[in-house]
Amino acid sequence: MDATESETREIVDGQLAAYNDGDAGAFAEHFAEDAVIAALSGDETTAEGRAAIREQYADLFAAYPDLECTFEDRLTVGPFDAVRERVTGMDEPMEALAIYEVRDGAIRRLWLGHA
Repeated sequence: MDATESETREIVDGQLAAYNDGDAGAFAEHFAEDAVIAALSGDETTAEGRAAIREQYADLFAAYPDLECTFEDRLTVGPFDAVRERVTGMDEPMEALAIYEVRDGAIRRLWLGHA
């Protein structure tokens, strides 16, 4: 079932809060069991499945305990949420474009691109 725009935003906001808390388990719980994180260019899958997402982000949070992501701009259309993100707490601040697809109460797919 497709999410409404408010449901889409609620789920994406939940994963953002978990990201900013550095909680890989809570972060991964916002993703479907078979979710995929892929490069926006479409040429690389970076994580497949909730367990792989949890592991990948646990490593990221351990390496960078001061990570923080803020949403700079946002456009939500039904189950899709396109967000311009600013990530700090790494060596250099990073700007990214993230497109989330939310269905059946969870993030099914996340496409990420950054400069």
